[in-house]
This record gives sequence, structure tokens and C-alpha cells, in this order.
Amino acid sequence: MAYQTRAFNMEEDKGKLSILWQEKSEKNLQRRFDYMYGSRANRQVKTSLLFDEKSQETVGCLSLFTHTMRVQNKNFKLGVNCDMFVKKEHRLLGPAVILLKSLIKSAQEEGYQALLAMPNKMSAPVFQRVGYARIGELYRWVKVIDFEDKLAGKFKNKVALRIVSVFFNAFLEFFSWEMFWRMAYFLAKGRLRAQEIKFNEIKFDQHLKKSDAISKPQEYIEWRYYGVDNNDSRAFALTKNGLTAGLILHYTREQNIIVQDILLPKSLWEAKIMLSAFIHKMRAEKMKSISVLFLSGGKMTGLLKSFGFFRREARSLYLRAFDPELEVDFADKHGLDLFEGDMDL
Repeated sequence: MAYQTRAFNMEEDKGKLSILWQEKSEKNLQRRFDYMYGSRANRQVKTSLLFDEKSQETVGCLSLFTHTMRVQNKNFKLGVNCDMFVKKEHRLLGPAVILLKSLIKSAQEEGYQALLAMPNKMSAPVFQRVGYARIGELYRWVKVIDFEDKLAGKFKNKVALRIVSVFFNAFLEFFSWEMFWRMAYFLAKGRLRAQEIKFNEIKFDQHLKKSDAISKPQEYIEWRYYGVDNNDSRAFALTKNGLTAGLILHYTREQNIIVQDILLPKSLWEAKIMLSAFIHKMRAEKMKSISVLFLSGGKMTGLLKSFGFFRREARSLYLRAFDPELEVDFADKHGLDLFEGDMDL
């Protein structure tokens, strides 16, 4: 079977792509489609379509969205692969390789200096086949905030289990750094606020406008976590003098909090106040755990360890570099923190 590819054209191909997407079973699919490819699309999204040459049926698609990455005060145009989808009857190595090669060629011609991908185990060989190199692991760090499930095997009586878990949870909360930083927050509450905010209420301070290695302006945050995202994401912010000084983007899955991204405040003590207030709020909402998936070359690992997060499973990150300055160890070398929300749209 022969295939051909071409760049997605909104006017000509929106209907074809929509039909292809009907095979997906994700929630909020229409909203995501509109923000990715429709009237509210971010023009930094690039898409290649795969066609059956004989029938001209659209059988696959692959996109990338654009980040500007700052390394040593130099900007790099970075593409992150997303929305790779091939119809079930065409899920062979050949069509996927053709699709990836097409997007790589197009990205290189348009001045992208590197592409990043976080494929699952099934699709990783496809990315390796076209020149992607594994550059590291994004580890999931987890903090348990309700130990009832963990203690369940030790108690047959449910009432006893609940009583013990309540005391155990309270003990760990009280005799930890959480309590100290909550007291610090109480003392600083006149000029600092840590709370949930709406996406249209985010107003970055000068630090957040300039600090993040992968540039995420306010309009991108709303597009990424309100529009494209299909997890009903929420924003928890540290506000200072009326401006957003730090941000935690997250969603809930079966009473477990999945953190997608963290934009740290300027100072470490403000970062600890923000994280302690976030953990406290999740306790109040009766969540069971908080998890963060990221690759760290910066200070994030130490920050999470200090609040009792422990390392669990990993996902591999792959790089296809066109610029020799972007070496395979660039994240570790330059102290970058890359989160699940950066890599998995």
C-alpha cells in the first residue's frame, strides 16, 4: 500500500481531520480540536496528514507545537511532537515513519532547531528509526497525603483503619516542613496570596515573564491548559502585589492530583510557601496523592524531596536535534526543568 503526506491546510483539510478524529474517544474532543486546528488555533501548531495514495482517504496525522527555549541567553526554536494518530488498519511501521519524516523535513525547512518527543513504548521505535535519540527520563515524583489505602492491608476493621489513618496523616503533616512553611505563609499573608485562580486572571510578574527556560507566555498557558487540554486543568497561583509570581497547573484523576507544570517564584522561600499551601489545599479537598512527572536539571528535585515526594516510574524523552549546540545532555547541562505539560500536549 502506498502513502503520501502533505501539510495540513485549515480550509481544505479541517473536515478530513475531523473525520479522522472521530475514531478517538477522548473527552472534550471538540474543544481541543477547535483550539488545535480550528478557529481558535494557535498558529504555532504544525500538522502533517497521511493519505492512502489510492483512495485519498486521510489515514493519519502528526502535529508539533512550538516553544522558544532559552539556553545561555540564546533563543532556540523548539518543536514538541503531539497528536500522532494513525487509523487502526494502517498501524504499521512504514506509514508512521513516512508521517514522521514528512514533519521533520518541514520543521527543518522552517527553521526549527530541535524536536522533542515523549512517545509511549509502542511508538518509541518509530521515533528512533527517524533519528531521535533518547536524552533522559522524566520521573514521576509522588507524595501520599492520605495513607488509608496504604494501611488497608494491616486492618480488617474499617473504622479502626479510618481512625488510624486520620491520626497518621495528621502526624506526618504536623511533624514536617509543611507546617513550618504554612506558618511562614500566615506571616506573609499581607503581601502573598496562594489560591486557585481562573486562567483569565493570570497576570505574570516580571520574573515569570523572563525566567522559564521554555517560554510560556500568559496566552500560551490559557491556550495549553484551558483550550487544548482535555483534563479540566486548574491553576493554583502564588500572587504577590496583585501579580502572579508562581503557578502550579494540575488536574484531578480519581482523587489523585496530577501536576502538569510548575512555574517557580523568584525566591526559594516563596516556592516553598506556594508548594506547602498547595499541598494543604489538596488535603482539605480530601485528595489521596500528588504526583509530578518531570525531567530535572534544576532545583525542582530538591524542592519536592523536602516535602516528602518520592521517585516512582519514568518515561523516556527523545530529541531530534538540527543544531549542534543542543546536545543530548542539554537539560542537565543547562539546569532546565521539563514537565509533563511541556512534553505531552
